[in-house]
Order: sequence, then C-alpha cells, then structure tokens
Amino acid sequence: MTGYDARGQVTGAAVTIPAVEGALAGRYESTLSYNDVGQVTAVTLPSVGGLPAETLQTGYDELGLPVSLSGLMTYVESTGYTNLAELGEYILGGEDGKRLQQSYEYETGTRRLTVSRTRDEVSETPPVERSFTYDPAGNLKKLVTAARDRVTDTQCFAIDYLQRLTDAWTANDDCAGGPSLDKLGGPALYWHSYTFDKVGNRLTETWHDATGDTTRTYAYPAAESPQPHALRSVTQTGPNGTRTDTYEYDTDGNTTSRPGQTLTWNTEGNLESVTAGDDVTSFLYDAEGNRLIRRDPAATTLYLSGTELRLDTKTGSVSGTRYYAFHGAAVAVRTVTGLNWLFNDHHGTGETVINADTQQVSHRLHLPYGAPRGQAPTAWPGEKGFVGGTMDATTGLTHLGAREYDPLTGRFISVDPIINVDDPQQMHGYAYANNNPASLSDPDGLEPRPGHKKPKTKKPKTKTKKSSAKPTPRCGNPRQCDGSNAKIAKDAKKMKARATKAAKRYCSNPRQCDAKDAKKVKARNAAAKRKCGNPRQCDGSNAKIAKDVKKMKGRDAAKKLGTAGSVAAALGAGPSGAASYDKTADKWKKDWWASRDAYTYRKEPPLNKPSVKWSGRGLGAVGAAMTFNSNVAGGDNLGKAAVKTGVDVATVWAGAKAGAGLGALAGSFFPVVGTAAGAFVGAVAGTVAGIFASQAANGWIDSAWK
Repeated sequence: MTGYDARGQVTGAAVTIPAVEGALAGRYESTLSYNDVGQVTAVTLPSVGGLPAETLQTGYDELGLPVSLSGLMTYVESTGYTNLAELGEYILGGEDGKRLQQSYEYETGTRRLTVSRTRDEVSETPPVERSFTYDPAGNLKKLVTAARDRVTDTQCFAIDYLQRLTDAWTANDDCAGGPSLDKLGGPALYWHSYTFDKVGNRLTETWHDATGDTTRTYAYPAAESPQPHALRSVTQTGPNGTRTDTYEYDTDGNTTSRPGQTLTWNTEGNLESVTAGDDVTSFLYDAEGNRLIRRDPAATTLYLSGTELRLDTKTGSVSGTRYYAFHGAAVAVRTVTGLNWLFNDHHGTGETVINADTQQVSHRLHLPYGAPRGQAPTAWPGEKGFVGGTMDATTGLTHLGAREYDPLTGRFISVDPIINVDDPQQMHGYAYANNNPASLSDPDGLEPRPGHKKPKTKKPKTKTKKSSAKPTPRCGNPRQCDGSNAKIAKDAKKMKARATKAAKRYCSNPRQCDAKDAKKVKARNAAAKRKCGNPRQCDGSNAKIAKDVKKMKGRDAAKKLGTAGSVAAALGAGPSGAASYDKTADKWKKDWWASRDAYTYRKEPPLNKPSVKWSGRGLGAVGAAMTFNSNVAGGDNLGKAAVKTGVDVATVWAGAKAGAGLGALAGSFFPVVGTAAGAFVGAVAGTVAGIFASQAANGWIDSAWK
C-alpha cells in the first residue's frame, strides 16, 4: 500500500515485479478515490502491455447502487433496478448505433431469474436471449438459449431427491417425457447421465450417443478408510475401448497425481506446479494467497487487479488484457486488438461476446460441469472461462478462487477449506456445487450459491483482506486430518466423546459445548433445579439462587395475597353497601308497587340487618389485613404499604359498596331481579372499577414515594 486517507482507506497500491521476470519486471501502481460513504468512485490503472493508462469512474444512485462506469469511453451508460434493488437492465456503450442493452426479468414471489435478454441497435431480434424454468424447489429444469445466428439450444435437467443432477440433455422438444436419442437437438447436442452414492461421490457418468454409450465408472476407498471422498480411479468403457485413469493424494487431500500429470503443492495448500512429461507449469502467489504469476512452456502471465499481462516466451513480447467489472461481473474485456462486450449466463460464464466496433457476435457453449461443448470460436478475448474462472490450457484445470477445478470429473482437486455443517451435501470435500451445477455455482471454490445471485462484496485486490489461502489443516475438520488410520481413529474418538456423549447429555445446545463445558452446565443445572423455581433465571451459586427464589416466591405470594385481599374487601363492602341502601330501596318500592303486586314486594328478602352489616365489616377488615401483607411482601416498607393499603381498601370498598347499593336499588324495580341479585351484580362491577382505580393510584404512589 502506498497511501491512506483520513478514514484509513487505501488510496494507492503498487505491485513490484523483480528483474528475474524479464519484460514483466517493473512497478505497477494504481490509485483509488472514494465518496462520502466509502464507495470506490475512481480507480486509476497504469499503461501496461499495449493498453493505455485509464481512470475508471463509477457512478451511484441515491441508494448507493452502481449506475454507470466510464474510462477511455463509456462502458455502462445507465442502469435500472427493480423495486427490490435487483438488477433490471443496463446499457453498454455510449456511441449511437452501437449501444447494447442487457435486461433481466424475475419470477413474482420467488424472484428467480426467468429471462436474460441482450439487445442491440442493429436488429429487432436479440443477439441472444435466455429463458429459465424451475421446479418448485428452485432447481433449474430447462434453459432455452435463442440466438439469431444459430438454432435454439434447449437444455433439460433432471434432479434426484437429494437435488443432484442425474440427467442433462439438449432437446428438440419441450423436455417432455425425459431424454432419448431420437429427441436430442440443438447446435451441440448431448445427453449425459450421472449416478451418486448417498455421501455425494459420483459413481458413474454415461455419455449417450447414437454410435454407442460411453460409461465412466468412478472408484473410491471404502467408507471407513482414510480419505473416503478421494477419487482413486476412473474406468472408461465404450466404442473407443477401455482405459483406466488413476489419481493419488497427499495426507492433506491434495491431488498429487492425475492422468499424465504430477502435481506439487506449497505449504499454504496452493497448487505449485503441474508436470506433464517435459512440460512444467508453475504458479506463484502473493502474500494474500491470490495467484500472481503463471509460468507455462509458452508464456509467463502476470495477474494484476483486473488485468492480465502475457509475456510470450518465444518472441519476448508483452500483451495485456483488461477486464471491466460492473455489478459483480465482467461486462467488457479490452485487448490490444480492441474492446469486446461480454455477456454471461446465470452462473457468470461468458458465453457471448460482441465486438464493440464491428458488432460481430461470437458464441461458445459448455456442458453443465464446465467442459467445452460443440465447436469453439476461432478466438475468444481473455482467459476467463467457466463461472468466470481462469482457464489453464496446459493443465486442463480452471482456477476458481481458492481452489483448482477439473471440469472433466466435476470435482475440485483439493479439499474444501470451509465446511458448512448446515448443508450435508456441501460437506463432501471435492464435489462441485453439491453435484447440482445447473442450479448452483461455486466461482470462488468456497461455497455453492444459486445462479445469478450477486456475489458477496469483496474488497479490491489492492486493499488489505484476509488470505484466501487454505488454512493449515486442523482436525476440527475431519476431512483435513492426518491420513493415517491411527490418527483418524484418535481424532474421531475425541470428537465423538465430546459432541455425542458429554454434550448430548448435559448441554442445552450440544453443538456449542465440549466435555468440560458440559460438566459445568450439569453442575449449574443441578443446583438450579434444587433451589430455583426457574433454573434459567437463577445464578449458579447457592446463596444467589436462594435469594432469587425468595424474591420470586415473595412476588408470587404478594400477587396472590393482593388478589385475595381485594376479593375479601369486596365481599365485605358488598353486603354493607346493599344494607345501607336497602332502607331507601324499601321506601321506593312501597310507593312503586303499592297499586301493583304486593305479593312480589313482600317476597324480597330484607338486607338492612345488623348481621349483614357486621359480616361485611368483618370481611372488609380481613381484606385490609391481607392487602397490607401483600404490599409488604411485594417489597414496600411499612409506611408505603400502609398508604397503599388505605388507598386499595378505600377505593375497592367504595366501589363495591356503591355498586351493591345501586344494584339493590335498581333490582328493587324489577321483581324478577330483586334487591339481592341486583346487589351482587352491582358489587362485582363496583369492585372491578375500584381495583382499576387503586392500581392507578398505587402507580402514582410508587413513582412519587421517597
């Protein structure tokens, strides 16, 4: 790094190549600028390999989404997004008559990509248009690619119950009825079938053809042997005869031998060299684990940020290739011969290029696992291939971020440095994209993701970031453990004892506990169970638990006692209120019923009796005592408890008494109800009103009490 701004953001970076690299030697500098929210707005690139110096400027909208890209020319003129901030369209180029539009359509609800369309200003027929059909689980069932200069390519995909690709074929129909030789069609027809075992190892691959099927059978070590996922051999039988290819590995699971090649690895787990006879291809990496230099018999290639410099071994000439990325994918590529627009499939594989000057369209096709399909174009700008990875022609491998990938076997040649325990299929150390390459991709060699999903934002290569190199093997990941039987057995025994026995018995979440933690959890839970009504709310010490329990029980008792006190007060106030109003009710009843129904009036039970009054007063006193004890148990001091008790009793008593009296008075006018029933109903209503009033008053007392 050559500079930082006040926010600590990198403003300059340089890569220095020593003189031993010949014409590639030198210092390559770049600078960066940012907006107020820390987004990169400008990147200045040096003049290299016949490419001029250039400052790339990125524009953003008010939501911080990229909308434009310019440099020597306008690369992205404008961009449109959906209401969900999905990429809807962008316009490439700024010259009239030569603009191109790339647009996307999505399925309502699921937001799966349904149409990807490229338009130009030459013809109403798009140069290329792709449409996608999915099953209910989101797996791609059909991909139709229509191009105006060739026949339509319809690819069909069949998935098993573990969402693994079992059949892929090009159809001359709508994929109905499954694959058969008489239904194959398209510009580069094929039909491949696959079978797998339950752990994700590919068992067979069959290439169906009118001249006869070719079957490739894959062999692995026994299930309980070291490295059970490591491919050992592939036996191919068919019209062209039989042959067997073998593979070997080191103790870390890196491939050391494959058909016709010997491989070596550095201490960080990166591929160091591939030897095929007398030809050697070697690789050099920077401190962050990114590929820096590739040396093969024909050339030495230097990889800078977005730029490739190729030194021809015979001529000594250096030629450059510069990629222009927008919204996470390359949209253009510049070489010394000119600029080409790049259009990708749903996984980021460039399958169409259009020359920016001549508008000439070129296509290339791939099989689901990335091997070339059909006739390749005579020329293709740059080395980017399957899912945007770097194609190594001399090795037959594709460089995908952290690992090297073999499209012929559909496997990486080293184990996955990241394990996702939530995805059983991903736990296979070598399989590409969970064996579902039509629906998933793995462009960085770390984790499969659905097609057309925007990759996670990554810092530019010039910024400090964590190394993408694989970590030193640890036995927390059994796939990276020592290969010996004794070591594996020992590791497995330890992990099983921790995760299965101790944690499962004692830990509320076994995946987060080891044996030592589980023992502590067991002790805490036992103590809590003895002392605490709710162990999860108690401290582990006995003293604290006892104190917590006492408080909890006190609060529970206070709540019950307060409720009982209110009921008792109401029981006392009700009869007393009814008795107080009975005399008045009696007089009104006489006047009302004098000329009507004397028998009904005389039937009413008298309430204005000393026994009724004194029973009410007694219950009221009991209610007051219970309410006082409730307040004390709830944590109030004696003074505060007395004040709150007075308020409680007064409001509940007054409410119940008034309600009972008014109920008795109202009931006296209706013989069917009567004074007794009216008093009861009125007392209940008055009690409820009194309780609400007392709660409001007590709340004010709590806040104002000092």
